[in-house]
Amino acid sequence: MKYERIEYPYNFYGFDEMTNKQAKQYFEWYMSVMEERIAYLEHYVNNDGTTIKLDYSRDSLIVLWKWFETKIYLEEKPIEEYERELTETQECFREYVSKESLSIETKRIMSDVAVYYGETFRRCFPIDLHWDYVRGGRCHVSYHRPVLYGFNTKNPRMDFDPWLIVTNLARKSLRENEEKRLINNLDFWSEHYS
Repeated sequence: MKYERIEYPYNFYGFDEMTNKQAKQYFEWYMSVMEERIAYLEHYVNNDGTTIKLDYSRDSLIVLWKWFETKIYLEEKPIEEYERELTETQECFREYVSKESLSIETKRIMSDVAVYYGETFRRCFPIDLHWDYVRGGRCHVSYHRPVLYGFNTKNPRMDFDPWLIVTNLARKSLRENEEKRLINNLDFWSEHYS
């Protein structure tokens, strides 16, 4: 069974291509479909043979990640994409440009895992965090993405980007599985930024 593709509110080409108005609309849409996406993820995981209740608990993160690690795959990038990345990368870093990327199916699932992790993170974190999106500064890695704000740091605009975090954790799981990867990440943030 293929994972349902997310239907965005308009043609979606990337966060850095959005206008500020589109970013606001996307954020509002993201917040409005959050519960629906989490319910779909729970239904899909249960139908795939893993019993899970996505109740925003720490235990649910362990079960979810253990299941998700079995769904993380690479696929070869289209040659045009690979060549474009090579030309856009400084020469000294070109050796690190990979011919492979996370599969489309992995990315679809990962989007909803990130939604769930972000909301669970917000509810489990020891201080009051809130959702918003990154404004200003196109060079910000999470520009226009939904993120969590409210950390006790000297920088009030420090954010937590669940999609970016889950992407990086998925890449780590390609090398070595670790069912507590999400919990370990949550604990790290709790220890250092609350």
